[in-house]
Amino acid sequence: SHSDSKRLGEALLKLFDLHRKDGRVILPLLKTLDVLLSHGVFHSLIKGTDFAICNFSSLLMAQVRLECKGCRDVQRLIAAVSVALGLIVSDQVNFVQQDVLSFLMIMLAHRYPRVRRWTAEQLYVHLLEGTSATNMEDGSIDQAMQLLMEVSWDDDLDSPGNVRDSRNCVAGVLGIPLTEKERNGIQKKAVKKNAAIDEFESYASLVEAAGR
Repeated sequence: SHSDSKRLGEALLKLFDLHRKDGRVILPLLKTLDVLLSHGVFHSLIKGTDFAICNFSSLLMAQVRLECKGCRDVQRLIAAVSVALGLIVSDQVNFVQQDVLSFLMIMLAHRYPRVRRWTAEQLYVHLLEGTSATNMEDGSIDQAMQLLMEVSWDDDLDSPGNVRDSRNCVAGVLGIPLTEKERNGIQKKAVKKNAAIDEFESYASLVEAAGR
C-alpha cells in the first residue's frame, strides 16, 4: 500500500543520515533502492504530480548527490547513477529535468571513465524505453541517444578525447542547463596550474631578493 511504501521509503532515507559516507552501509543501501525502484515498490511515491504531498523523489536525489560528492568508490557511484535513473519515471517533469537529468549530466563528465561509460549506457537504455518524463520532442531524444551511443565515454575528458564537449552537446539537446564551471572544467584546471606557477615564481623572487 501507499502507506507501507512511504514508511519503508522514510526508513531507508534515514539510513543515509545515520551512515553518511560509510561505504559498508551506503553501497548495499543504494543497491537495495535500485532493486526496489526497478520492481515498482515505490511507484506510488514517485508517480503523480502532487509534489507537496509526495517528495520522496527529491529527498532521495538530495541524499544521492550528497553521497556522490567527493566519493572515490566507483561501485558506489555506479549504484547512485542506477538509483537516479530509477527516478526518471517520475511524472514530475520539472524534477526530472532539473534534478535527475542534471545529476546524470554531471556523471557523464565524471573523472572516472567507468562511471561516465556506465551513465551513458544506462541513460541510453532508459531513453530507448521511453521511461523518462523529459517533456521533449522525439527528435531531441533521438539526437541525445545518437550521441550517447557514438561517443567513447571512457576517452579523455578534455583534449584529445573532448568527452566534456560531447556531454555538453547531450545536455544541450536535452535542454539541461549547465553551469559555466560544469561546461568548462578544463579552465578550472588551468587556473590551478597558473596559480601554482605564480606561487613558484613568487617564491623564486623572494629567494633571489634574499641573496642580494
